[in-house]
Amino acid sequence: MKNLLIVGAGEYGQLVKEIAELLGYEKIDFLDDHAKEAIGKTFDYQIFKDAYAEFIVAIGNPIVRRKVVEQMEKDFLLATIVHPTAVISKTAKIKRGCVIEANAVINTATEIGKACLINAGAVVNHNSKVNDYCQVDCNAVVAADAVVRNNTKIHSCTVWKEKELGD
Repeated sequence: MKNLLIVGAGEYGQLVKEIAELLGYEKIDFLDDHAKEAIGKTFDYQIFKDAYAEFIVAIGNPIVRRKVVEQMEKDFLLATIVHPTAVISKTAKIKRGCVIEANAVINTATEIGKACLINAGAVVNHNSKVNDYCQVDCNAVVAADAVVRNNTKIHSCTVWKEKELGD
């Protein structure tokens, strides 16, 4: 049975759960410090390591997302969740822990760093690089050859064109 532990049971966690269900995960539960539906607190994860093989972090704050990933990946496999309607180039490289939502486009020769959130309708254009723990919000565009520094959020409906070296 495919099972998944989602850290963060808020609105974004619910979205990630729906995508995971589409991908065939049968047992999906949450860790969250404040949500009633969570089976435990965020850093109580070790008591669940025999029941869950994979985890994903559904927390927007990149600093918190990084801290949780670094702790939990010692005991669990960091999942990557890709909505079936996302378009991913065969030459794109996507690191573990990413969530790629509906209708997102990851084009030719792009690199997506660890634990990034690529939201619905976002476009990461050819030969660009999105470094670790970033978020490309709904309908935002990372232009061709652009570089996004670690921990950056690109807001909805904006175009990121910076070509400086990433973190």
